[in-house]
Amino acid sequence: MSKSEEHKIQVGIANWLRVNLRLGSIFFAVPNGGSRKMTTVAGGKKLPLEAIRLKKEGVTAGVADVIVISDIEPRILALETKTEKGKQSEAQKWWQEEAERAGISYHVVRSVDDVRDLVTQFGLRKPKEDLRQRQQTDIDQWLAGNSEALPVDEPLN
Repeated sequence: MSKSEEHKIQVGIANWLRVNLRLGSIFFAVPNGGSRKMTTVAGGKKLPLEAIRLKKEGVTAGVADVIVISDIEPRILALETKTEKGKQSEAQKWWQEEAERAGISYHVVRSVDDVRDLVTQFGLRKPKEDLRQRQQTDIDQWLAGNSEALPVDEPLN
């Protein structure tokens, strides 16, 4: 399994959360990964310039891929996306320990179903009537020419 497989899982998770997360809850992805353009620094050493800039701004290795913030407990869910066989790096294990020490509910997720189960377990899923209304609004927007209204990978229920 590759990084692109992890990417596909995370895209599915983001699309599912956009449609199903209850009001009073928000989520965002943490763009910690990816390649960076290299630059030569003093002593001839090559370092990724963008990574240096991001590190100075506070980017931290190991931070979970998706953060969900809610107005109910648990107030913060940290979701680390992995493939079926994927394993956490040492930095990710360290971040999990620190997050849990701070009271954050941290989970390694391997599928949209894992996220659906967590969101449902913690009461963060929209009631079904809200989903039907949201889907109708999305369909109306899409028909009106807003192609961003419908999630790409999420079939309507």
